[in-house]
Amino acid sequence: MKSSASTIRLAIIALLVLILSIRRDGFFPFSANIDPLTWAWLLAAQVILLLLLLFFFFKPQLIEHIVYKLKGKIQLPPHLIVLGLVNLLILFTLVLHLSSSRTFPEYFHFGKNDALVFALLTIPLVSFPILTKKPALAVFSLFLATIILALIPIHYYEITANTADLLPIIQKQLDAFVNGQNIYQYFLLDNGVVTQAVRQPGTTLSFLPAFLQGLDIRFMSLIYTLLTGVVLLKFQYRKLQEAKFDTKFFITFSAIALFLLFPYRQVRHDLYEPFYWFLITLSLYWLHIGKLKWFALTWALGIFTQVWFWLFTPFAAVYLWRKYSFQQAVIVMGAAVAIGVGLLSVFILKNPNAYLEHVFGFYAGEIAKGSYAASTIHLTPLFTEYGLNRFLLPLQLFSLGVVGLFTLLRVKTWEKFLTALVLVFTYFVLFNSVSWNYMYIGLVVLMLVYLITTTKEH
Repeated sequence: MKSSASTIRLAIIALLVLILSIRRDGFFPFSANIDPLTWAWLLAAQVILLLLLLFFFFKPQLIEHIVYKLKGKIQLPPHLIVLGLVNLLILFTLVLHLSSSRTFPEYFHFGKNDALVFALLTIPLVSFPILTKKPALAVFSLFLATIILALIPIHYYEITANTADLLPIIQKQLDAFVNGQNIYQYFLLDNGVVTQAVRQPGTTLSFLPAFLQGLDIRFMSLIYTLLTGVVLLKFQYRKLQEAKFDTKFFITFSAIALFLLFPYRQVRHDLYEPFYWFLITLSLYWLHIGKLKWFALTWALGIFTQVWFWLFTPFAAVYLWRKYSFQQAVIVMGAAVAIGVGLLSVFILKNPNAYLEHVFGFYAGEIAKGSYAASTIHLTPLFTEYGLNRFLLPLQLFSLGVVGLFTLLRVKTWEKFLTALVLVFTYFVLFNSVSWNYMYIGLVVLMLVYLITTTKEH
């Protein structure tokens, strides 16, 4: 892959990371009192921007001439660009933390002096090895900086349903599990609201080690995030000592930095998805290097953990069929699905009605009410305003069908397979009534895998 194409893709991912970090959640930066129709059209504009970014991500050659012109006018050494990107991400994260402290002063106790201390800790830490062009030390410093920044929410921010109910629900489920109760029940949270449990069992259990030790369960989020970064690095380098400060390292290091120092991801310290990011990245790694037994196992854990694996399963099966054989695809994906369903059944069969009520019944009710229509970048609010909700599901199925047909006819390479995963994920969210902004972190992860695995030039 030409370095210019990879650079363009890196810039597009960086722009998406920036957009998600600025946009954050709900109606931000607009007031919740904004006119619903105006808001719906603003979201539609964001959808168009997202689709344009994806279009140029897969067709970078359409704007390569612009890059060549800029290179002729702006001669910046790559390591200085990396330095600027990393420091911008760190500073942006600290600014967002300060903003959160002002929004929820009762629960967030992070101040300007604290931000200064963390800036002085992390910026020199990652800057020195980049300036001295030491690849292995730069990677080590990046991971260490990620750990230091992760201590901000763990130390300063409470886990409370008064700001977000994701981890509070997980904690309630873990307590129920440890005490031999069903994890699918209604829980009374510390904000006085009785809330259902809608996540897959694997998501809840991924936080169990820290819970059993009496630790902040966000330490598990940190571990899975770091492991995801390790796997992204493994796609490119078997041994870190192989890395040289060249174009390939510039792209790979910057890509991993965009994930580890992703400002929106760091501010959303309450998310339950880090184990999913790790599993999807690890599964794709095993698939990429041809370790199909390990792929089947991690994919099964994925099915047990996150519903996105169900969405991706047919596309993975087609890729296996094209790359190996129909028989191999049936064996590998059959094993993954069988193990995944077996793990799920341990929790479902105890009380199938409770599982169906909380996972499917809840979503069915919320879709009917449309109460989450304003949560993320999608088209549901626009359809809702014009009374066209009935077309959402058909359009979702149609878009997935188009990607499915593309997969059957065209997916013969790794790049085409990842293209299908990115597109099917995006279209599903765009036409889904119940969606959240943090889902797009998963999209960024898929795009990073694509970028790193298609960057080969030294």
